[in-house]
Amino acid sequence: MKKAPTLIDSLYRATFRNERVFCWRSNAHLRDRLVAAKRMMLDDEMSELLGEIATAAFTKKENPTISDGLRYALTEQFRVSARAPHKSLWIEYNLRSAQIRSQALLQREFDPDETALREGWLIEQHPGIETAFQMHVFTSAEDLPDDAKLAGASIVDAFTFPLRYTWTVNDDPSPWRSAFGYKGALDSRTEHSDSFLATGIWNYNNDHVAIAESDALVPLDTPRLRGASVHLVGEWCGVLRRAWALLSTINDIPLISRDVVQSHGFVTKGRYRRFLDHTTLTLRVPGHNLHKLARQLVALARRRAHEVRGHWREDWRQRPSPQCATLLKHGHHAWTAGNRCQTCGGHRLWIREHQRGDASLGFVTHDYKVKREKEDLPKA
Repeated sequence: MKKAPTLIDSLYRATFRNERVFCWRSNAHLRDRLVAAKRMMLDDEMSELLGEIATAAFTKKENPTISDGLRYALTEQFRVSARAPHKSLWIEYNLRSAQIRSQALLQREFDPDETALREGWLIEQHPGIETAFQMHVFTSAEDLPDDAKLAGASIVDAFTFPLRYTWTVNDDPSPWRSAFGYKGALDSRTEHSDSFLATGIWNYNNDHVAIAESDALVPLDTPRLRGASVHLVGEWCGVLRRAWALLSTINDIPLISRDVVQSHGFVTKGRYRRFLDHTTLTLRVPGHNLHKLARQLVALARRRAHEVRGHWREDWRQRPSPQCATLLKHGHHAWTAGNRCQTCGGHRLWIREHQRGDASLGFVTHDYKVKREKEDLPKA
């Protein structure tokens, strides 16, 4: 069979086969979601820029004064700006080009042949919450090493990551339940937070991100599948940071978009079907200094204004204990009028609503759906 021109076309053609597409419960369901998505393809130079944007600002070499606090703040700025421009969006890029640049910035040895050539993200807005998004990850399976492939279904040119990444772009936690959690519910060896595993930022720990099982994918109901999934989450550590970096800067990238109408296709079930049309994104100036451009894009994303809702913050000088007896028994600390826990002695601070960033560079808007218990309001 002739090779499909893109990763999404490989998946699309596979959905017409009698064999179930790897990881998916229903071929027809996957096909409907691929067809419904707006489809964007990054060329090789755009893919390299993606690796630069997602990595350079977080390294000591490129940013010698960066601290854990600054890394956290920059990651948060990427998150709150990572609103997809469409309710359903497919983004496909050259993973090797992105990783070659990323690993060079991190000064790590890297063998491109051990990484899949293409990666695709199906990013979808939550059906009822405009500020929540989920992302399914796909790679070109013929390029994956054997130990990264799960058994149990036929692999046809493409591989589906067995879990989905989810996040919110406001102060609310992810509405999807984590498959891992801080205690490693899926596997006891996983003790890191979902937000760290998804972004690769060491001190980035919060509940705005969840790596969740998907109703559309097969359940991870065997030790083999669970173990392989834990391995893959580690291998793909940082993938969500790449997605956020692109979504938060794409409006500022000087690019040329070109609509590609497919003229070729395939015959299946007695009919000829064309491959899927898409838009190709190319940098406007070939040979542009990617390093300089990436720094400018990150600076804009970092400084763009957004509203910060009033919220509680743990006092780092007297941090509440996660092993507090009251917390473990009732799910919350025994807060006094002075916002100190009677049991563990920890202290919390109320951060008033405020604006962060430079509004002249744009404003990131949020839609809030507030549900707050009376006892959680700050004392007057």
